[in-house]
Amino acid sequence: MSFLCRAKPKFELVLDENGGEPEVVFKINAGEKFKITGYNILYRDEAEGRPQTLEEANIKTDGQSDGATLQEQQQKFVTYLLNNGYPNAKIVTRRALAEFDKAEAEAVFVFESGPRAKFGKPVIEGVESTDPSFISR
Repeated sequence: MSFLCRAKPKFELVLDENGGEPEVVFKINAGEKFKITGYNILYRDEAEGRPQTLEEANIKTDGQSDGATLQEQQQKFVTYLLNNGYPNAKIVTRRALAEFDKAEAEAVFVFESGPRAKFGKPVIEGVESTDPSFISR
C-alpha cells in the first residue's frame, strides 16, 4: 500500500427500497501520493564494515512509496549482507517517517547482521570432475 497524503473519507448510508439491510458506502479521496525522499539504514547490533546506505549495497531507488517496492529494497539489502560475509543477517522491521504537509516520507529499514564471518583460503583436494573455480567462489 502506498503512503497517501491527506486522505479524506466520506460516506453515505444507502437504504434498500425493499426494506433490506442498509449499506454504508465509503468514498475516499486519497490525496497526493507520497514520495520517499530518503532511506535510513539502522542496525540493532554492533559489527564492523557493514554498509550504511542502499547505495553502498548497489541498490537503486526511485522514490516509490508502495509497500511492495519498500519490501523489495529491504530484501535486496539483507541479501547483500548475506552474500558479503554476514550469514546471520536478518530483517527486523521497516517503517516510514511521513511529512504530511510535503507528501514526503523517509523509509527506515532495521536489520541485525551479526558479526562478519571470516574464512581462510579454501583448500581443494581430490577434484577430478568439478571446476575448482566453482568451489572457491
